Amino acid sequence: MVEAWLKRMKPTYPIAITRGAFERQINVPHFPYSAVIGPDGKIAFAGNAGMGEGALDEAMARSKKQPLWPKSLAKINKLMLGDSVKAYAELRKLVDGGKVAEEDRPHVETFVAYLEGQAQAALEEARGFRDKGFVFKALRRIEPYSNATPPFPATADGQALRKELEALPEYKKELSGGEAYLAAEALEGEKEYLEAFEGYKSVAKKFAGTRIAENARAQAERLRTDGLPGFAAACDGCRKGGRACDKHRKDVKL
Repeated sequence: MVEAWLKRMKPTYPIAITRGAFERQINVPHFPYSAVIGPDGKIAFAGNAGMGEGALDEAMARSKKQPLWPKSLAKINKLMLGDSVKAYAELRKLVDGGKVAEEDRPHVETFVAYLEGQAQAALEEARGFRDKGFVFKALRRIEPYSNATPPFPATADGQALRKELEALPEYKKELSGGEAYLAAEALEGEKEYLEAFEGYKSVAKKFAGTRIAENARAQAERLRTDGLPGFAAACDGCRKGGRACDKHRKDVKL
């Protein structure tokens, strides 16, 4: 969720995920709540952003402004928000070329560890997709890292997983069905449940005998059982009931 938001919004300020640690540190009593941390790591302000005394502005003014990352890593920091594979290649180029200043080394090591962790997480997620019968999703998730140059520590395992998927008897059907499945899934996300049902149903019939067809049939049956086909987002009855009301319900069959 956070990565998707970062790619969409492209914020120019750093983002930290603290899982409650920072909130406990400044004793957050409610939300929204604001805090200013100076370059020395000390909290210069903690309180309501709307306080009339201007305390927040004063704290921002007192806090010496300086770049969060060394200038040599500015380009890589931007790449990390959009192209982690290219960012990793640039980092390896710095490290292998001996161009990392000693004071910048901790930052470089942090970046490398983060990107390698992303690659490992992608591998685990791809394996999970494979186990659940989502070949297309698995391949798409691991492909950037399995083709990476220079390789990540997870690249060899990613290449092995890719070969395993490519060796499946119905590999091409799994890919085509998987792409169509994603289109139906997107329709469901937009609450176009009737169209999503028809999309899943089409995958189940057209790619019969594949695992993606089994998954598509299960999703279509779920939508039908939950009474969602025909749901109208503008209808109060549909919204209140969380399913298509009597007026909008569509009787569908698999």
